[in-house]
Amino acid sequence: MVSVRIHAAICRDLSYKHKIEVFLENKGVQYGPFDVTSEFKILNSFIKEDGINSTPTCLISVKGKQEKLKGSHKINY
Repeated sequence: MVSVRIHAAICRDLSYKHKIEVFLENKGVQYGPFDVTSEFKILNSFIKEDGINSTPTCLISVKGKQEKLKGSHKINY
């Protein structure tokens, strides 16, 4: 998801790209451009499989049991 957020930020403001690169380099994060199509296909399959149809939704899965929290009023950040 980090790459998606970075891409979105760069698309909005190309001058922001340098600031993001400097920040990542200072944190020792290696990065590079890539096609996110395959990642979105995988994430979309998880969303469909888990029956997530609204945002925000938090799915907690522990030892085969799942708890689904929908709405910001149920999800404590």
